[in-house]
Amino acid sequence: MSETVYDSAFFQQHITGSLTSARTVLPVLFRYCKPESIVDVGCGLGTWLKAAMDLGVTDLLGLDGDYVDRKMLLIPEANFRPTDLRRRITADRRFDLAISMEVAEHLPYHRSETFVRDLVALSDVVL
Repeated sequence: MSETVYDSAFFQQHITGSLTSARTVLPVLFRYCKPESIVDVGCGLGTWLKAAMDLGVTDLLGLDGDYVDRKMLLIPEANFRPTDLRRRITADRRFDLAISMEVAEHLPYHRSETFVRDLVALSDVVL
């Protein structure tokens, strides 16, 4: 895993660009696939989920490390689950869409194959 410090400053630095990207990409994707449920693996502050909420999606789950400052979340805290992404992801359900942006490159190399397996276990549609 990289030596990046995942603190409030890290997330604040990336929030504007991430939210802009999500607000650009999701409306295009939703023309072809209108998900009713979305999981974001490595959600950070929940920018992609916030953009999905703005488009009417209400069944959302964000997964990221316990280091995420809950006061900075753009989604309800109830929709956030602290998760160590260096370990296998377990969920008791599947989602219409799984999102994982700018995450895999921060994980250990040995996690690459199982990370992809985890994403496709969460949904048939992965962004």
